[in-house]
Amino acid sequence: MPAPWNASPIPDQPARQEAKLFLFVLVFSYLLSLAAHVHEIYGWLNPALIVDGEFIQGTHDSYHWLAGAKGVGEAVGTPLAVMAAWFAAITGLPVGLASFVLPPVFAGFVAVVMALWCRVLGWREGAASGGLVAGLLAVLSPGFYFRSRLGYYDTDMVTLLFPLLFTLGLAMTLGRWIRPSWLRPDPLQEEPPRTLAQVLAWLVLLGLLARFGAIWHGHILTFVKALCGLGVCWGLVAARPGARGRLMLGLAVFMASALVGWVGLGCALAAVAVAWKQPVLAARAVATPWPGLAALVLLAVPGGVGLTAVQSATSLLGAYLKPAADLVSSANTTGVVYPGIGQSVIEVQNIALDQVLERFHTSMLVSLVGIACFVWVLFVRPVAFPLFLFLGMGLASVKLGSRLTMFGGAPMALGLGMAVGWAGVVLFRSGRHAAYKRFALSCVALLVLGWPLVSFYSELPPTPVLSRQHCLALQALRDSPKDSKVWTWWDWGYPTHYYAERISFADGGRHYGHHIFTLGLALTTPNPRLAAQLIKYSAQYDDEPWKVWDTMPRDEVLSLLRGLGNATQDLPPMPAPRYVVATFENIRLAPWITYYGTWDMVGKQGTHGRLLEIRDAFRINYDKGEVQFTQREGVLPVASIIVMEGKARRVANYPLNQGPHLMVHAAAQRYYLLDDQIFNSMMVQLLLEDPEKPRFAEYFTLVYDAFPDVRIFEVR
Repeated sequence: MPAPWNASPIPDQPARQEAKLFLFVLVFSYLLSLAAHVHEIYGWLNPALIVDGEFIQGTHDSYHWLAGAKGVGEAVGTPLAVMAAWFAAITGLPVGLASFVLPPVFAGFVAVVMALWCRVLGWREGAASGGLVAGLLAVLSPGFYFRSRLGYYDTDMVTLLFPLLFTLGLAMTLGRWIRPSWLRPDPLQEEPPRTLAQVLAWLVLLGLLARFGAIWHGHILTFVKALCGLGVCWGLVAARPGARGRLMLGLAVFMASALVGWVGLGCALAAVAVAWKQPVLAARAVATPWPGLAALVLLAVPGGVGLTAVQSATSLLGAYLKPAADLVSSANTTGVVYPGIGQSVIEVQNIALDQVLERFHTSMLVSLVGIACFVWVLFVRPVAFPLFLFLGMGLASVKLGSRLTMFGGAPMALGLGMAVGWAGVVLFRSGRHAAYKRFALSCVALLVLGWPLVSFYSELPPTPVLSRQHCLALQALRDSPKDSKVWTWWDWGYPTHYYAERISFADGGRHYGHHIFTLGLALTTPNPRLAAQLIKYSAQYDDEPWKVWDTMPRDEVLSLLRGLGNATQDLPPMPAPRYVVATFENIRLAPWITYYGTWDMVGKQGTHGRLLEIRDAFRINYDKGEVQFTQREGVLPVASIIVMEGKARRVANYPLNQGPHLMVHAAAQRYYLLDDQIFNSMMVQLLLEDPEKPRFAEYFTLVYDAFPDVRIFEVR
């Protein structure tokens, strides 16, 4: 029996039946993907997670695009902001609620594209069964699922979808010139005269799709550049005899239309016109690979693609390799050194290889089997080789961070899907209802491989990024002057744009070293005068004081900062109010906030404040100032105990004890042990202490009080 990927059409299996079944699989895969995501809505039906009829979003970045939809911030006019506003207008839903459900809508398209990949790989009789498995497992892969949940309205909705479309497009257009397997170097078949022109025209459209994708996310073009480089190797090694010239020219047309501006697009269209009008001349030109390779070299060097590819890769790696410090040029060699942000961002933190594989599938064994099956697919169907880039990015997560694991699930799922499709063809190659038997087999395989994922996701709790009390507090700032600025930790910057409709000092797009050092210092210092004076000083320079600092020697900058805290300098009035948000949610972030706030420009490091959240059962001995853990022996002396219950605050100090401070938030059932550095910081003291105390009241005025969750102060 011939191998299923080389098999001829099955005589007694009508092509129409196969086509209908495959169309059904496309729709069925999409609906199953939607259902797997939307079932989480039941966990969100809680008044504590709803503000003004909208669910609180599941990721900070969502609020960047939602603020843009309201005309606030730098996202105004971007595709995600426009789409949120448009979808809200069409459905009549509030913009926050409309965008809340869009990530699962987009996730389903990934399942459709993966099913189409199975079709392109040439197993038409196994495409339906293999496509169902590949599509659903790709969507349910934890690395992608966790980036496409309800409320995760961010670019991750398209950063996997668009690259999959590009690779699928190349396989559909150029696949005819790729050998069917490494075992069969079939020569180029005779083609109609204008076939080359038609292929090049499709590649121009694919290049335009790449340009469109770049509007959604800039690094989509970085992927396209890597894909072009890989495509050249793919075309030279895996081409059918006599087809290398066509492949090289096709890749050049795709590169020109995607990456080289209007001139490149014009050249690509000219190539299409010549191939259409002069097919014989075009056929001669592609008889050898040299004209196409020459065009690729011209695009890479004089056209600038090579240089921009290096720049894009450097920029991307610079962000994901998490430097400890950012060196900024200054007036001399003793310039200011700021901390690097990358090391504290969860999505780019290094993870172990076993954890990477568990982001492809919760079972590491299934991931390894899927990867092995994908390698087998590459051997029997070289047209799938562009997908190797996805596996490489997924495995690179060990150094570049967990966010890239979303790419690794796709090739793993394709390998498993194609294996199921092959098994279906072997077991049910012909006979009555063979196609439906293969489909039934795929359903069984999907149930076995997908059920552990679905059962795991069914237990996931909602993941609001901030509390309802925090949202309401930010809304209160809508009554402030339009040009007010809000000093809050950068994680809450985008929510501030959306709820307060005011710009924050730092946010998810403005959280580089100079931002987080300045903001961290204001929140970490135990000196109210330094915090207030630093904010007022920054206001003189439109909240960008580093523009002055970067022209000064480091010693002068340090002296200036000490002066702000040691004496009240004559600073001009602020052009608009500045507000400081002290929220209980900052406490879990305090180790990193204090790291940036204590940054030593000479030693190029900061000091992490020590924090422990108590999750075990414990009792408090108020007489001795001790925490007694009920499940283990021993007691922990504490320097103070602060119990916050409702609006009441009970404080007990134990000056003779050497230990941390215990903070109890009774309503939230959160219990923290804080060291002196965190406890004495402004972010904690402004939240806990009496705002009428002279040491605070001289510099800050309380304008919103939702103790113990959040307070907002205006700088005096």
